[in-house]
Amino acid sequence: MPRRSRWIRLYALGLLSLGLLACTPEEDPVVGGVRPKSSPTPKAGQSQGTNVTGSLGGDSSPPPIAVTTPSPTPTPTPTPTEQVLFSYPLQMTSPRRLAFDASGRAWVACAGDGVASGNLTQLSTSGTTMLEPPVGVGPECVAIDGTGAIWTANQGDRTLTKLVPASGLSSLDVGSGPSDLTFDGNGHLWVAVEKDQRLVRVDLSDDSTHSVAVTAAGGVALVGGKLWVSDVASSSVGIYDTAGHLETTVFTGSRPGIVREHGGIVWVLNRSGSSMTRIDPAKGNENLNVGLPGNPSDLAFDAAGNVWVSIPAAGKVYKIAPSGAFLKSYLIGTSPYGLAFAADGRLWVSDRDANAVHVFNP
Repeated sequence: MPRRSRWIRLYALGLLSLGLLACTPEEDPVVGGVRPKSSPTPKAGQSQGTNVTGSLGGDSSPPPIAVTTPSPTPTPTPTPTEQVLFSYPLQMTSPRRLAFDASGRAWVACAGDGVASGNLTQLSTSGTTMLEPPVGVGPECVAIDGTGAIWTANQGDRTLTKLVPASGLSSLDVGSGPSDLTFDGNGHLWVAVEKDQRLVRVDLSDDSTHSVAVTAAGGVALVGGKLWVSDVASSSVGIYDTAGHLETTVFTGSRPGIVREHGGIVWVLNRSGSSMTRIDPAKGNENLNVGLPGNPSDLAFDAAGNVWVSIPAAGKVYKIAPSGAFLKSYLIGTSPYGLAFAADGRLWVSDRDANAVHVFNP
């Protein structure tokens, strides 16, 4: 009897296995139906393809698949290069700082190789080159006085160059290494002369000069009727009266250069140490050092008072809030150097190594 029961159980299991095999489909189920028998299983690395109805590849067209609509993908912020509206190539090399005249034309100091005479390039509002007069050796910066005369500080020699478009060029000897210029609104141009350690006042009525002995002057600005002069040697800014008497000193980052004021705040670019110093004269010359990803070359202010700073080594221009807080950085060209805002609010950027000027829409 036990032997017979065992055979009965084995027979029942065999019938059950045959039933399961008969019910098993030839292919695994897929989304949207069963893969047709004519579709071979794709090999590793082989694409299945997709037909216009959205079903997996094959001869049949199963009903459309109901797919949940995903959340919309956020639109990416345009890359900075997309905001460069125009790039104007220059014939002259190594463009440095630039400025706009009353007619909206840009004047760019092109230092060249720093050995032979440099050039002053005039660009129309559409980027057409208008003039390219030679100036002194290694022109670094440009300033335009109230009469429309264009001045360059030629850092590679001892001269300032003055261009009066209607009458031509002239030059003044101010000492070795003039590096920065500012006007005081009283008919004077002030020149920071770094190597000869002096501050030179030029009387615009007759181009006569008067020197004030200071230490290595990297930059100069007029703030509240006082002259703020950066001292490259002592990492500080000296505040002088217009007679040349030192009144006080404010310490900054390493090797300060350009000094500029906007909205009552003074900004100093530090040539070493990758920083910029913010000074508030209304708070006892309280200062704040703003870290940057490289040594800065130039700065400009937009209509909202934000500070734009060029960092050639990083290939970037940084936007800093009036408080000193970082806002945004932009990749502009190869080595952005000089900065100036045009009347339409667009930022013009000289590209030192690419020998070009980029027009950027902030």
